[in-house]
Parts: sequence; C-alpha cells; structure tokens
Amino acid sequence: MTEKAIVETAGAEVSKLPAPTQNLVVLARNPKEMMEAQAELKVWFQQKLEQIDAEILEANANIEQARKGHIRTGPFRRLSQELNRKRVAYEKALAAVEAGYFLIPDFPIEILCVRTSRKRPPTAIKSHKGYHSPHIPHVETNSPPLGEGKNVSQVPFAKEWTIGAGDSTTTLAKATEFDETLDFPFRVVKPQVMSELTRAAQLKIFDQIGFIRQARRDPMVIGQVVFKTPGRWAPDKIFNFLITWWIDTRDLLL
Repeated sequence: MTEKAIVETAGAEVSKLPAPTQNLVVLARNPKEMMEAQAELKVWFQQKLEQIDAEILEANANIEQARKGHIRTGPFRRLSQELNRKRVAYEKALAAVEAGYFLIPDFPIEILCVRTSRKRPPTAIKSHKGYHSPHIPHVETNSPPLGEGKNVSQVPFAKEWTIGAGDSTTTLAKATEFDETLDFPFRVVKPQVMSELTRAAQLKIFDQIGFIRQARRDPMVIGQVVFKTPGRWAPDKIFNFLITWWIDTRDLLL
C-alpha cells in the first residue's frame, strides 16, 4: 500500500510524500477479467488521490512558509491550484468506477449534454453580415466538482434581431439561458437505456455524456470526465466510461 505519514517541520504539518503509484496496463477478454481490471483501477485511483492529497498538503505548507519568509507565494499557489484541479478529476473518475461504470479507451462522441456550474451561457453577441443566422457557440463544460452543477444541452436558448436594411442588414444573436431539456436522438430504444442515461446524469459525476453511433449500429452511451488542460492549444484529458450499450438484431441480418 502507499506509504502516508505526517511529520512535524518548523511548526507546520506537512506530509511525507507517498511512493510513486505504479502505473498499470489493464486489459480484459471476458467479464471476469473486466471485473478484475476494474478492481485494480479503483485501487489505482485511490492511490493517486492519496498521493495528490499529500502533494497539496506539501504545497500549502510551502505557501505558509513563503509568506512567513516574505517570499513570493505565486508559484506555490499555482501549484496548489493545479493539484486541486487534478484532484477533482481523479475524484470523479473514482466515483465513476465505484458506481459500476467501466473505464474504456477513448472514442469521439456526439455529445448529448454537458455539466456546468455556470449560471448563464456566454452572453457575447455574435454578428453576421447578410441574412444568414449568426453562429451561437456551443456550451462547454467547466468540469465542476463531483455532485455540482447541472446537465444542459450544448445549444442554449438565444434571441436574434436585425439592424440595418437591404445589403447592409446585420443579424445579431445572444445566448440567454441554458436549455435543460435533453434531446435523445434514438426514438426506438428500450426503457432501460433511458433509465441508465437518467441515472448517470443525476449522479453528476460525468462532465459530459454522449454516444457513439456508427452507421446506426451498436450505439454506446458514454460518460466523460474532462480535465481542462492549461494552455490554449493543449488538448483536454478525457476519461471515458461506458454507461450502456445495446444491439438491435435487425442490424445483424445478412
């Protein structure tokens, strides 16, 4: 198990950093091996949280010592903030595993809903010359902590209006509020699928939920934990979890 202890240093409590968590490569060929892999991942996420908690305690102790020594605290504060953001992501991933969702490889998904703790969608006005409707940016998750925020459609409610006339007409639009009514794209589906989708949304674990659909065969509903990577061009880190899937045997007919 990961070593964890508290030691006394200069009147402040800091943690003895745990040994690095061993990385895992998990694979499964049958349900039994999937359950074993899931158990290993649960322990791995628990150890990562213990390690990050120790690092946060260490960073906070450095902030306090820097303050006492009249040293700039900015670098230590940024480190503490980054560690706390990582902790939020790992906490959600562990909650997903404990709730029975299987971690799976990354897939591109069509998003059904995103979870956000923001009060309103971005209100910046987008304009477009001519008679075409302006583009309203999609709502993106801000990766709130476990249990916080609400699930909303990527497309918010918006209002449009025009100014000018003729060739000088400009159409303006502004997002006004979130749309909390989700549009499930499959009309013929078992109630159990809708029940699992509802359960996953209500748990408020996943930052976004979507589905994989290739040629309308074997759809899979996927929940994602999103870690927003700092930097404008850096891709986000995403953990994918299987919520449910189904097969229509009519698609198997030759």
